[in-house]
Amino acid sequence: MNTADHPFIQFLKHNRMRALIAVLLGAAYGLLARWEMATDVMTVSFIFLVPLVIGFVSVWFSPEHLRVKVWFALFLPWLAGLCFVLGAMAVAFEGLICVVFMLPVVFVLSSVGGFCAKIIATIVAKKQASVSQQSLILASFLIIPFVSMPLENSLSSENRLIKTVNSVIRIHAPKAVVWRNIIRVPTIQPEEQTTSFFHRIGFPKPLEATLSHEGIGGVRHASFERGVVFTETITDWRDGELISFSIKANTEDIPPTTFDEHVTIGGEYFDILQGTYRIEEAPNGDVILHLSSEQRLSTNFNIYAGLWTGAIMQDIQSNILTVIKRRCEAQSQQ
Repeated sequence: MNTADHPFIQFLKHNRMRALIAVLLGAAYGLLARWEMATDVMTVSFIFLVPLVIGFVSVWFSPEHLRVKVWFALFLPWLAGLCFVLGAMAVAFEGLICVVFMLPVVFVLSSVGGFCAKIIATIVAKKQASVSQQSLILASFLIIPFVSMPLENSLSSENRLIKTVNSVIRIHAPKAVVWRNIIRVPTIQPEEQTTSFFHRIGFPKPLEATLSHEGIGGVRHASFERGVVFTETITDWRDGELISFSIKANTEDIPPTTFDEHVTIGGEYFDILQGTYRIEEAPNGDVILHLSSEQRLSTNFNIYAGLWTGAIMQDIQSNILTVIKRRCEAQSQQ
């Protein structure tokens, strides 16, 4: 007998194909929901409920003897979720930044949906539910995000969260040297840059910061890669100790390819409002340099979004502080 014709091999092929079709059905549902909810993707209904249904669909259409297994119900949806986000990138629904933002939710919620499918499939099998009853169960899950969307929109008020991110670094250099390096930041050379995870997924690196004149009312222009520029107006100036400034992103000059539509700084959902450098003298002559920023979030899931924006701002601030530290310590040794 030809090995390929062996009943066990045929069984594996058949079940693998059914599972693959189930994965693709789950991913297709997600892409259809993304297309239908084009103007409402920054909602709980899309970000959290659509992945749940993706997981449910992928397990519901899987082979009966597999969908009742816990491991299968929890992890097969990950394939469907991954196909969904990669498909969204392929058809330019989403960019890499948004995909990375969504992926943890997609994995967790799709597993929840898959586990729901496992439980319901077990009950359906025991009660020998009719095809029409099973179809009703499936339809009930498929419409969940679309039913919740109008309800969410009607209940949503202006969700505004102000979040402060603080970073700190110790610098072995005189206070005057540190002060000189924070009020103006000459062009950061490539060899001075560090590359982090967030830079790799699309966030630009800082380049320089100019200052029109010292004191309150002075204007800094902070430039980043790919045409990103912030206008920073000095609101507090304590010579040698503190500089604070309001921040306005020059959104009209930022190329549309720099950020994903939904994470544009100064856009509908996210903005950076204020920045502050503060110098603290350490007992041994070192300087403790603090950098803080105030950001605005305006989504229906500010707590989750804040985890990401906080991590991103912490990364950007740490990068800037590291450059300042290296420069100050090098200058103090000259």
